[in-house]
Amino acid sequence: MRIFKSHPLLKLVNSYLIDSPQPSNLSYLWNFGSLLAVCLGIQIVTGVTLAMHYNPSVLEAFNSIEHIMRDVNNGWLIRYLHSNTASAFFALVYLHMGRGLYYGSYRSPRTLVWVLGTIIFLLMIVTAFLGYVLPFGQMSLWGATVITNLVSAIPWIGQDIVEFIWGGFSVNNATLNRFFALHFVLPFVLAALVLMHLIALHDSAGSGNPLGVSGNYDRISFAPYFLFKDLITIFLFIIVLSVFVFFMPNALGDSDNYVMANPMQTPPSIVPEWYLLPFYAILRSIPNKLLGVIAMLSAILIILAMPYTDLSRSRGIQFRPLSKIAFYIFVANFIILMVLGAKHVETPFIELGQICTVIYFSHYLIIVPLISLIENSLIELSFVSSPYEDKRRHTLKSGLGSGLWGVGAMVLKGSASVIILYLGSVIVVPTVIGVSLLSGISGETVQTPVALAELHAILSDVIPRFVTQAGQAFELGQQVSAMEIARTDLDPSWGGDLEFNTLEGLYHTRYAEAQATFDLMRSLESRVMDVDHGYNPVPNTLGFRETARFVRVYHLGPPR
Repeated sequence: MRIFKSHPLLKLVNSYLIDSPQPSNLSYLWNFGSLLAVCLGIQIVTGVTLAMHYNPSVLEAFNSIEHIMRDVNNGWLIRYLHSNTASAFFALVYLHMGRGLYYGSYRSPRTLVWVLGTIIFLLMIVTAFLGYVLPFGQMSLWGATVITNLVSAIPWIGQDIVEFIWGGFSVNNATLNRFFALHFVLPFVLAALVLMHLIALHDSAGSGNPLGVSGNYDRISFAPYFLFKDLITIFLFIIVLSVFVFFMPNALGDSDNYVMANPMQTPPSIVPEWYLLPFYAILRSIPNKLLGVIAMLSAILIILAMPYTDLSRSRGIQFRPLSKIAFYIFVANFIILMVLGAKHVETPFIELGQICTVIYFSHYLIIVPLISLIENSLIELSFVSSPYEDKRRHTLKSGLGSGLWGVGAMVLKGSASVIILYLGSVIVVPTVIGVSLLSGISGETVQTPVALAELHAILSDVIPRFVTQAGQAFELGQQVSAMEIARTDLDPSWGGDLEFNTLEGLYHTRYAEAQATFDLMRSLESRVMDVDHGYNPVPNTLGFRETARFVRVYHLGPPR
């Protein structure tokens, strides 16, 4: 199948879905991405099919849905697939984001991937809201009225914007037409953003892994290993989705939406779909309309702060027990917000919603950075000496000083200054001192890791080794490319022979060795720079020519 490596379009498919090198220890938690792609495909196909029979008119929208359900061949199946896959879409997105929060997928160098994911999530919410209005039942009409009216909270121009969105003075034909047009177009924008999300992931560092370490030391191709692993969860997803579609298609919907929209009669309670309830609960927990809207939007956008508020020295929380506890409390709090969003606005649900809202925002702005600092201090205090440690020692006092300096830097950067100072003084200092006393090292000295002399000696051995391996890989790549072109010119049907396969295997071996040495060199360099901030980066020491040669081999494969 050499066409996959020569055809300009199939080469992209090959690099992403067949030969893409993935860390060998990826768990099933990394399968949510492929499931989300399946959901997006189902939504686009079923949505386009439904659009062929839908009539975006105030008088005919509800009847056109009933026509699809009763008269169109298998229309009920298409509609139930569309509505239930929307719920599955958001359930999988929450699991995908939860896995990212747990394993630190937002940290550099994947910050751009996280930002694009947040934009995708925001666009999904907008698209889902627009689609919820289209059946034009009671909940559709009043949900559209309530949500669009939130824009009127903007001072001076809010009401004008609302009337512009409506195309009149209430939800009418113009509103429904606009919502239908946007709901049809936005999924294709969403698909483009998903491609950008995927490109940003593969062009940064690729997928992370459950250990939070570099996956470059042990990678395997995407196909057939992870391709079949994804197929397992895709089949399971289809089974679960089929149970909902065929046996309980309306379990996740609202019965009020089976009543035709009536602007003269308000439903007893106006609530959005289940997947938007946590943000609706945050909106209702704040009495002021403008502040409530700001809080609701902030609840979505605040996940962008995670790359900056997580101050831990390790990626992910799989080896950090305090952060694990905080994470599970955050998940429980999110579920409680979801339950409260469906309740009536009355005591005690109002007070509980306000408490859960404070906990939600505190997790991002206070709890995560604070626990990160505590865990960093505990790791420093429990550090065990090694033969490669620097002989220079720092007292416990300087360790406490650096911890408090970190809290001070957080305060200068903004976000709950007084609370952080208070919690820092009440929690961080007693914790560090208490642990030091319990460990029997109070007043003793704590060593800093890594001796510069040892690391420089290792680096001086690693750099020439990398130059040699990268040069060999580059030369072998050129030979492989030249041989392939020469043999193909003579015989277009040529598919390789023993000599070519041997040479190509040797190239891949040298390439893997150079890649492992390159990662080791980068790791050593970062360790040196942690201690010696005046150290020149490896590319300067190594020379840009050698680095560029290896990077070319690494990214492009054998040069043509």
